[in-house]
Amino acid sequence: MGTLAKIRRMYLRDGLPIKEIERRTGLARNTIKAWLRKGEMVEPKYPQRVNKTKLDGYTETLATWLKADQHRGKRDRRTVKTLYEALAEQGYTGGYGRVASFARRWREDQSGKAGKAAFVPLKFALGDAFQFDWSTEYAWVGGLHQAST
Repeated sequence: MGTLAKIRRMYLRDGLPIKEIERRTGLARNTIKAWLRKGEMVEPKYPQRVNKTKLDGYTETLATWLKADQHRGKRDRRTVKTLYEALAEQGYTGGYGRVASFARRWREDQSGKAGKAAFVPLKFALGDAFQFDWSTEYAWVGGLHQAST
């Protein structure tokens, strides 16, 4: 709704020509005209893009292998290169990168961990947190070696 409302505001309220709206938004003139002709402000919905890859026919096999390797010791697991070569023997004609990215994504999904670590800011309200230094310091006071804690 944001882009459509912005276009209608620029055209109807601000009185900008379509060419100027095109320059500011980066949308095609025909798109802007079509959106302005509609009486209702209904943002167009586009179907989800489906990308077909050469790996699509082999995902179940690869997932099965990864699941089997998950229960093995770290030294006994197959590398992604080994999995790629085994898929190539079965007729897979795609690249190694696609197999590696699938394995990475599958492992992240199985581990349940987010891809990035959380950030905790170290800002506290006054009096909420304290910091102590538990070290022992030594000083010479009046020629005597004194320890302060």
